[in-house]
Parts: sequence; C-alpha cells; structure tokens
Amino acid sequence: MKVLLLNPPNVFRSGDDFYVTFPLGLAYLGSYLESHGIEVRVLDSLAGFEPPNERSGEFYRVGLRDDEIINQVRRFAPDLIGITCAYTVQFPPALEIARKLKQAIRVPIIIGGAHCSALPLEVMEYDCFDYVSVGEGEGPLLAVCAHLSTGQPLRDIKGLVRRTPEGIAVNDKVPFDNIDRIPRPAHHLFDMGKYINSDYSHNGFVMRKPYATMITSRGCPLECTFCSVHNIWGRNNRRRDVKSTVDEMQHLRDEYGVREIHFEDDQLVLNKDYFKSLCEEIAARNLDMVWTTPNGVYVNALDENALRAAKAAGCYQLALAVESGSPRVLKDLMKKSVSLDRGRAVTRAMRQLEMGVYFFFIIGMPGETEEDVLRTIEYAKEVCPDEAYFSIATPYPGTELYTTCLERGYIPKNYDVTLLKPTQPLIETEWLSRKRIAELCAFAYSEWEATKKSSRFNEAPDTALSRRGGVYTFA
Repeated sequence: MKVLLLNPPNVFRSGDDFYVTFPLGLAYLGSYLESHGIEVRVLDSLAGFEPPNERSGEFYRVGLRDDEIINQVRRFAPDLIGITCAYTVQFPPALEIARKLKQAIRVPIIIGGAHCSALPLEVMEYDCFDYVSVGEGEGPLLAVCAHLSTGQPLRDIKGLVRRTPEGIAVNDKVPFDNIDRIPRPAHHLFDMGKYINSDYSHNGFVMRKPYATMITSRGCPLECTFCSVHNIWGRNNRRRDVKSTVDEMQHLRDEYGVREIHFEDDQLVLNKDYFKSLCEEIAARNLDMVWTTPNGVYVNALDENALRAAKAAGCYQLALAVESGSPRVLKDLMKKSVSLDRGRAVTRAMRQLEMGVYFFFIIGMPGETEEDVLRTIEYAKEVCPDEAYFSIATPYPGTELYTTCLERGYIPKNYDVTLLKPTQPLIETEWLSRKRIAELCAFAYSEWEATKKSSRFNEAPDTALSRRGGVYTFA
C-alpha cells in the first residue's frame, strides 16, 4: 500500500502575512502510517517558496505548478492521495489540484484539515473527493488504507465522511485518548533544510537558526467564539509524555542541528504541573536550545514561578493571547476568561526576567463598539509589549463567530473564502463599518508603535529583539 500526502499550493492576497512552515500534521500522518507498514511519500508543494518579487493583480499563487505536482504523484504511483487543507483560504487551490489529480491519475482522494472538519458536507459536494477526514486524521486515514488494501468496512470508522448508496454518511469524530500512541513526526520524509533555515516562520521571530516546530499537546477546553481549533483536536486537552517530548527536541538538535523550537500548541501552559515538568526536563537536559510560542498562551495560567521555569528552560519570548482591553468584549462577545490585571502582572514579570513580550488583540467583533476598540488600544499602550498583533475579527467556518455572522446576515452563505484574512475586514456590523474597522486597526498600530518608541522599555538591555530581513534576532 502506497500513500502520497500532499500539501497543496496556496493563494495570497497582496498585503497578507506570508509564512510557509513545516506541515506538522502531514508529518504525524506519515509517521502513523509508516508505523503500520504503509509506504508514504510527502509532497509539500509550498516548501522552500518565497513571495514573488513581482505580483500581478490582487492575488498571487505560491507553490509548485500543477503539472509538476501531477508528474511527481504519477511517478510515485500511489494507491491513495491524502490532501491537507489547513486553512479555509487554501481550499480553492486544494480543490483545483484535486480535480486535476483525479482526472490525470484516477486514484481515491481523501482530504482533511481545519476547513474540512468544519464543513465536511460542503467539501463532499465536490466529486473529486472520495473521503473527508474530520478531526484528527490518523485514524480515518489508516482505516481508508485498510479498506483499500483488505476490504475492511468503513461504516464504523470514526471521523470519516464518505459516500454511500443512501447518500453522504458522517461518522462522529473521536479524539485519540493517548496521543503518545502516535509516533513523533516523520521528519525523514521531508527536505528539512527548506524549513529549518527559512526566513518565513509562523510569527516572524527566530533567535537562533536552524529552528523547528513542535507540539506537546492536542485539544483546547476553552470556548473562544473566534477559534475553530476544537474542530480538529476537540475540547479535551491531551498532553504528550514529557520525556518523549524532550526526546524529540534532542533528536531535532542531534539529527538536524536545530537550535530553536517553536511550540505550536494551542494550550502549552494551561496545565501548570505539566508545564513545570516540561520546563524542568528541558533545563535538566542542557540542550543549548531556546524556544518561543508563535500561538498565544493562556495568560491566567502564568505566574512568576512558571515564567522563571520557562526562562531557565530557554524560553526567550511568549505570545500572550489577551485579545481585548474591554472586559465586556472578553466576557460577552469572545467568551474568553482572561484577566487584564493578570496580563499586566505577567508583562511586568517577563520584563524583569528580560523575556520578550508579544500580545495578540482582535478588533471588530460583532457587538463591539468604537469605545471598546479604544479601550483595547489604551490597554496595548499601557502594557506596551515588544510586539503586538492587531488582527481583524474573521469568521472562520466552525466557529461561533461564523454562526453569528451567518445568522445576522453579516456574511452571505456562499462568500468568497479568499477574503478570510485577519488583515482585512470581511464583516461590518451596526456598530462598526468595514472602513472604520480598518481605520481603527491602523490607528491601533500607530498608537502602540508611538508609545513603544517613547517608552522607557525601548531602552533595551542586551537581549532586546530587533527585526532583520524578516526574522527577529538578538541585537
């Protein structure tokens, strides 16, 4: 049995944040299939690409040409093609290459990822897809392989959407109860040099190259209205064995020379005991590696002891997911249990430890007023993080925000998914127009940057971060 796993090209809009990172999801799928005796090839059509210097029109495509993809797939001659669609905006190019592959090669195709987990029935409307994987993909993908090779029935396979004579059948997803049953990512299936030395990391920060990405857990119990991660990983936060996790760090260092780790967890710090144990194990190994978090961490779970443990383990920066300076927006519109006072205290503690501070904010939630946005801007100026990201509320499928926007008519049911970008407003409400949201976002950046320039925090210790050529390094 031979399986080809494909990361399709992507389409970017001028002005978008550009990054191309290691596809951890495909690496886990590859390792899981290999552990069951299946031959795997990964074709990451985005690996090593950079944004073109010359772009025609509003959009530009990044990745291998479709004919190159088809030729590489044909040479491998797989029995099954698996396509990942990590983001809704990637679905159009994923659909395009799936149609061409189905016509040229005619083997079964299964697609998975966040978009497919949120809208599986809509995805199955396209006959180029034989199966849709919902939630964690390892189990459904292995089941389809068994079906194709031995005839094993599919009716009871959790997390699989398929066609039957009676119509489309959807089996509920069930997350892995023990994620240590999944081997560590199959890095050997990739040309790692294209990732570990890239200038286009998830958050733009790299202190030491080479760097690599990892996760220590799956699942998030929080109920933020703007987040869709539960569609893949579920609500139950499941954590990897600490020693196994740090073994992976050591493997990346010894095998590929990696000197920095980006933990891509959705909830790295949520369990205080686990986080403490992880930091202690990293520090005890003397790996001479540093690390950071591209995704925002849960501020309420952080205290001085946790921060000191992180610092001792090589953490040089944390991204804090505070999202708003308005308690009303946090509680009523985002359903986010975050303490603004804790955000202030954590920021002070991180500065004392000479750790970089990165804040995430969101502007333009339905029901949010201009006064609420101004409170967020004032809070950002008060805490004055080293870096701040003001994203615009984006109704990703599978989120409560998406449902709200559909119900209130803020977006049509068949909207242009390429517009789902946190840098450009898609929705407007009775309180804020798209034009005003864009203006307030620009104003937020200008106010924070002006405050940072005039702040005493700008008088850097030797560990201050500075941006050089798209990557943050120590000055």
